[in-house]
Amino acid sequence: MLLQLIISGGNPGLLRAIGDVWANVPRQRCVVHRIWNVLARVPKKRQAEIKRALHRIFYAASPGDAKG
Repeated sequence: MLLQLIISGGNPGLLRAIGDVWANVPRQRCVVHRIWNVLARVPKKRQAEIKRALHRIFYAASPGDAKG
């Protein structure tokens, strides 16, 4: 089976290793890590609201669903 996509976090060492071993394979940032990074920059009192919006966007079946 041919590797078609790598999904990972943003660890610099891991990204370097992926680039060295699988330079021609597309890489996608892990949705969970992306959400965590966004929430780390949001005031605590708004995190639940923003988290629901991010889940709606990232897990939408279509662009229209993502827009709500």
